[in-house]
Amino acid sequence: MLPRPRALLAVCALQGLLLLHGLAEEKLLQKPKLSIFKDQIVISPGDTLKIKCWGAPSVSWQLREDNPRVHVSGCRDISGLSCSQLVLRRATANDTGYLSCALNSTPEHQGAVARIYVFVQGKNFAF
Repeated sequence: MLPRPRALLAVCALQGLLLLHGLAEEKLLQKPKLSIFKDQIVISPGDTLKIKCWGAPSVSWQLREDNPRVHVSGCRDISGLSCSQLVLRRATANDTGYLSCALNSTPEHQGAVARIYVFVQGKNFAF
């Protein structure tokens, strides 16, 4: 027995909608990317570090502790992605470590993180 044309058309339309929904969801969730395309960066004490993070639907910096020399703000982005900028002023050796930016999303999308290791050279450190 052959399926009715209307039923077959409805099944094909439903499959098409489900496929489009999956593609749309993939487009809406974009892993964060950093403006510095390295795994690590070396800066000197007293330097200012500016780094941007982009992603979708929204991103935020995961900071170890409150630091009055760290300022986080939104930034403009023409691609339609969320953008957050971190500025570290007057870097010290204590600022050495990872800076991480993550998606602000549901628990099933946790783990979407971009990070960079920042090494602040000090007089007592050789690199």
